[in-house]
Amino acid sequence: MARFGTDAQCIDAICKARWPRGFECPGCGAMRHFRLSSGLFQCQDCRKQTSPTAGTIFQGTKLPLTVWFQAMHLLTQGKHSVSALP
Repeated sequence: MARFGTDAQCIDAICKARWPRGFECPGCGAMRHFRLSSGLFQCQDCRKQTSPTAGTIFQGTKLPLTVWFQAMHLLTQGKHSVSALP
């Protein structure tokens, strides 16, 4: 909870995983951008707006990201793993 206790921390983790060298526009590939108050990134070259969660498993989710990150932690750190076989 210390690392991913807020949605802002979760968004930062998603951004770092998605764009390890910094934001890169999916439209034109430019790295110049600014962040809108809504949380979207907007490219300064082509003006395309992109959400950090667009194109990820979190796209369109209604649950807070903190719930998803906690669920991922519980599934991957449990002593008794979850079987993929029925």
